[in-house]
Amino acid sequence: MNFEQFALEFEARISLLNQRVLELEAEVLKLSSENAELKARLNLNSRNSSRPPSSDLDPHVRFGEAQFGDIRVVES
Repeated sequence: MNFEQFALEFEARISLLNQRVLELEAEVLKLSSENAELKARLNLNSRNSSRPPSSDLDPHVRFGEAQFGDIRVVES
């Protein structure tokens, strides 16, 4: 492979990489926007939206913990 062929192949690869960077930047913008929207929805509760109070999560109850008198017996 001579220098001219190498230079042409190198330029072609750079062009492909530049195109991929543009695609990934567009995807990052899309996902960032979606993430912001989901964070905003996550912060909604009955006081700042039209959701009923029953849809609010109890801040004192963490997922995975026993709720409403649920007693779990662990056998050893």
